[in-house]
Amino acid sequence: LEVSDNYLTGNLPIQLTSLTKLTHINLSNNTFSGSFVLPLQPLKQLQFFSIALNRLKGTIPDQIFTSVNNTLIVLNIGKNYFKGTIPSSIFTCTKLQYLDTSSNFFNGTLPRSIGNLQQVQVLYMST
Repeated sequence: LEVSDNYLTGNLPIQLTSLTKLTHINLSNNTFSGSFVLPLQPLKQLQFFSIALNRLKGTIPDQIFTSVNNTLIVLNIGKNYFKGTIPSSIFTCTKLQYLDTSSNFFNGTLPRSIGNLQQVQVLYMST
């Protein structure tokens, strides 16, 4: 599903989770707002997920990426207004090759489990 670079607004569409065969979701560079409450559990084949360059805010549930930890290759949640700590379930995604959490308001320390990301080739975590 590729809908980046549009003027889409509102909350992230929860109906996406009914499309259980999706491997690619790119919702970046729109004006989605609200919290990231999209349950990823039904998307067991998800490899690419980007919600970068939106107006999403709040904390991200800690275990939200657990169900895609064996499939996710690209994760981009950069350039939003997220706060709190980076969800620990990101560091269980052992197939990740690209991770961008930059330009948010995350705080805390990086866990030792960042070492689990042995496939990462691109890593952006700046503020």
